[in-house]
Amino acid sequence: MRKEDVTADGDVTHIKRFLRWADEQEYDPLELDKDGYEEYLFWMNAEDYAFSTVRGNYYSVNSMYEFLIEEDVVESNPLSEIELTSRNYSFATTRSKKAQKANSNGEIIYLEPDEVSKMYDHAKEAHGSALRNELIIKLLFQTGLRRSEFCSIKLDAVDLQSRRITVENAKVGGSRTVMYRPNTDLLLREWIDVRRPSLPTAEDSPYLFPSDRSERIDERYVNRIVKQTAEAAGLQATHYREHGGNKRAKVTAHVLRHSFAVDMLFNYEMDLRSLQELMGHSELKTTAVYLNIKNDVALNAYQRATSSGRHSSPDEQSVRKRQQPMGVESSRHQQSNW
Repeated sequence: MRKEDVTADGDVTHIKRFLRWADEQEYDPLELDKDGYEEYLFWMNAEDYAFSTVRGNYYSVNSMYEFLIEEDVVESNPLSEIELTSRNYSFATTRSKKAQKANSNGEIIYLEPDEVSKMYDHAKEAHGSALRNELIIKLLFQTGLRRSEFCSIKLDAVDLQSRRITVENAKVGGSRTVMYRPNTDLLLREWIDVRRPSLPTAEDSPYLFPSDRSERIDERYVNRIVKQTAEAAGLQATHYREHGGNKRAKVTAHVLRHSFAVDMLFNYEMDLRSLQELMGHSELKTTAVYLNIKNDVALNAYQRATSSGRHSSPDEQSVRKRQQPMGVESSRHQQSNW
């Protein structure tokens, strides 16, 4: 109330982004400690946010915790021990100590396609409609969308003929187009033509997935469906425990995004530039985190994507044949397998 409207609006944006991240990581913001916020700073760095945005978030979240202290909601401010300047921000280029310990091998958690298929079979065991749950899991895996982007899909942005979905890019602005596979056709058509119209909110909702109570499904609810289905399929586990003993589940909606990237990169031999576009990354280096997962073929792909005018060795030429960019032959290969 003491701030100008533009400043208050900025605070709301920063705090919502922080709370979405905390929810996705299954952190309780009321129990977050210094290491937890440092992990968030690392995430912002990895997502290529400008330092001015990072600094604005720091001040907004700091104000939030000071307010919570005044209201006797929390006892301490996890940001009080962090002095954020452009010079000391370099620590965010490496993971926090707890995350380093939990991911000492640089692990990215993902599922193989056959494991995701097991989740399809157990969709009925999660809360709500079995058809809707299976559709949610399939679309998350087949499109690689962020959870916020997924929940924001507009009904009129879905092209059933071309199997294309246009989404607003949550990180870098603008929009991009993603595709889903033929084995989703029947589910999606039944959802749009039969199941969705039966919801009390459907008539006034522009979104593909309204809920019983609101015009669009909640991001936390989507995560809940994924975790429950993974549990029923025997895929769920506690990855590690964070601050205050909080559990971090192995399989979340974000893991399906990782699974999409790994599937495209290694099973369909997609080049990094194309994957970058589908993932909605502003920088190729963000997409390159998947290079450490399986083999050196991906590393060669990255070197090719970031180099120009360099003579390639016979080995690299062989790799190029196996991982050619999405041209005519590569597109035909993907269509036959999808």
